[in-house]
Amino acid sequence: MDGRRSLRRSRWSFRVTLDRSSGSAAPPWPEGRRKFVGAFRAAADRYRGRRPAAATVFVGSLLGGVALMSINVFERIRIVGIVVLMTCLAASCPVLLFGLKLVCPACKKRLEPANGFYCPQCGSDKFESGRHAYCPSCDNRITEEDGDSSRSYLIRGCTHCGVLLDEKGL
Repeated sequence: MDGRRSLRRSRWSFRVTLDRSSGSAAPPWPEGRRKFVGAFRAAADRYRGRRPAAATVFVGSLLGGVALMSINVFERIRIVGIVVLMTCLAASCPVLLFGLKLVCPACKKRLEPANGFYCPQCGSDKFESGRHAYCPSCDNRITEEDGDSSRSYLIRGCTHCGVLLDEKGL
């Protein structure tokens, strides 16, 4: 050999497909159950904005408290700062712990936990409710302990009456 490396040529490719089980492609909602999307929009926007805002205030007040304790400031400023930070903590904790309860504008029932007759993700009436619910239409397992625990699904519609509430999902 003359000191040069031999190079192999290769061609790499991959294919991406979106199907119903991937989560990105939402199945179409059943017809006749779309009239409450506008009525629920304000509640969905509040739900999307409240928790991140409360988490920001909570973490900011904790970091501010650490800064007040570690930086040498006048005692009067430190006391006022601690009062302001404790107020911020007291205001953000209930929002983080209890949150905003989502209620369907059509049937006035809570959307969490998903224990109704319809799938909250696709609106199918083939939903098998229970502790570890399953929907064969969108092929998703819906697990949650109660209405206050974290959930493994997006809420696009009411599980009790089957109306579409939010196209993006909460």
